[in-house]
Amino acid sequence: MFGLGVFNCDKSVPAIVEVAKEHTIDAADIAILENLNRHRIKTLAKKHRLTQAEIRAGKRRGCVICAEDYEIGIIDSYGDWAEYQYDLRGQKVYFRPLSGFYPKSINKARRFKLLTKEAAKKD
Repeated sequence: MFGLGVFNCDKSVPAIVEVAKEHTIDAADIAILENLNRHRIKTLAKKHRLTQAEIRAGKRRGCVICAEDYEIGIIDSYGDWAEYQYDLRGQKVYFRPLSGFYPKSINKARRFKLLTKEAAKKD
């Protein structure tokens, strides 16, 4: 549960990166993308028994490749289904559920609500 991890962390960029590392993240803001991908590339190199350079070049091993087998992309070019959107405002976390392909799903999304522990447990 990503929301619960974010709710319980100290809301600093390094803390959020640590929470994100425990989940399959498809896309992220450019501010945290480099840190996330540094970890992802190391993990993929071990998993696929390849060098980090080979991973960066797009090489993978296996007959089944999953979302977590790719580097994390920039959120601006994300165009897949997104379940939640989070907005970190200082020490407060706001969220809203999304339904449909991002970013079009933002157009019909509800307003952000303060993330409570109860709501974080449901995501």
